[in-house]
Amino acid sequence: MIFKRVSTLAVAAGLTVAGAMESAASGDGTSIEENSTWQVVELAGTDLIAESMPEIQFGESGRIGLTGGCNRFMGQVEMDGSSLMFPENMAGTLMACPPQLEDQEKAFLAALGRVASYRIEGKGMMFLDADGEPVMALTMTE
Repeated sequence: MIFKRVSTLAVAAGLTVAGAMESAASGDGTSIEENSTWQVVELAGTDLIAESMPEIQFGESGRIGLTGGCNRFMGQVEMDGSSLMFPENMAGTLMACPPQLEDQEKAFLAALGRVASYRIEGKGMMFLDADGEPVMALTMTE
């Protein structure tokens, strides 16, 4: 498997933590589009596996589907304005994953638990914790 530093992936996607935060801070307050899919390009303190990037699909009425790179999960998010809370428990598969994917998935799921709000600008989104610090950066996929 090929590993890339998170910052390398973010640059390739046109984002950096500082750039994403700058874009997020100047965002227009756009809400998350229903039936949109977002790929994680930065996850604080975690190397992401390029071939198995975490993704989140936002469906109708707050339904979500996501993958941390190995297993698939589904649940319901709570959204109110720019506030966003992921469920503590989600339905999911329990596949045996290679250790690197398992570590990535655990870090991704733990990070979702810290998300308190989001900011969007164009095709970029930043998840922020309760203190407004970045948790992860995402880009909308086509």
